[in-house]
Amino acid sequence: MLSQISVEQEHQLVERAQSGDDAALAELVEPLRQPLFSYVYRMVTMRQDAEDLLQDVLVRVLENINKFRGEARFKTWLFGIATHVCMDHRARRSDGGSKRSCKGSTKPKRIRTRLKGSSLCFTLPISSSRCESTSLSAFRA
Repeated sequence: MLSQISVEQEHQLVERAQSGDDAALAELVEPLRQPLFSYVYRMVTMRQDAEDLLQDVLVRVLENINKFRGEARFKTWLFGIATHVCMDHRARRSDGGSKRSCKGSTKPKRIRTRLKGSSLCFTLPISSSRCESTSLSAFRA
């Protein structure tokens, strides 16, 4: 079950995250990761797409945490980002956007990416059976 944090605790965590505290951001996001994945999955109905889009959502949150104004709860803002990411994805698909191909993949690879100005890194597993996975493991470099 999702543990609820008070509005005051959330406000403090957001302020810390906006100051560059990756642990505070993780405290905000981690309890919502599974419900967020479920929400995205229901919108796109394909597990691989949902994993890719969850990754996109988390990157957008990291890049835009300073734009969070606190007019709504963090969860509302987070799910709003997810909604827009999914709507963009569906629009690309209906416009004939091509799905990434895994052709040419021969062995599992890992890509490490660091967001500009952040010490938070993501390791993105890439395998021959799936182009990308959002089993993101955040760690400090």
